[in-house]
Amino acid sequence: MDYSKEEKLVIDTSMGYSYDKFWDAIEEAADSKGKMNEVDVAVGLILEGVGYMKGAGMSESELIEHIKAHYNSFEFDKDGNMIESEAVLEKVLSKN
Repeated sequence: MDYSKEEKLVIDTSMGYSYDKFWDAIEEAADSKGKMNEVDVAVGLILEGVGYMKGAGMSESELIEHIKAHYNSFEFDKDGNMIESEAVLEKVLSKN
């Protein structure tokens, strides 16, 4: 699907916003002194997102394709650092 420059800007801005909010929530959980943990917060955010997307009309197969594309867009090196695949990233972005 082709998007206009304005639509791409909205998508990029939205993705940046969600990235920042996700990591803010993970950091808050990490700093909660045992009241929360990062993994459960991440799972909770994902599940809330799934519920929202279902309510917004996204099909299960569409959601799974988004997840697969993102999951396969990066790897981790032996030190646990994320390595993003430019080829995969470009493919994912071209679908958006």
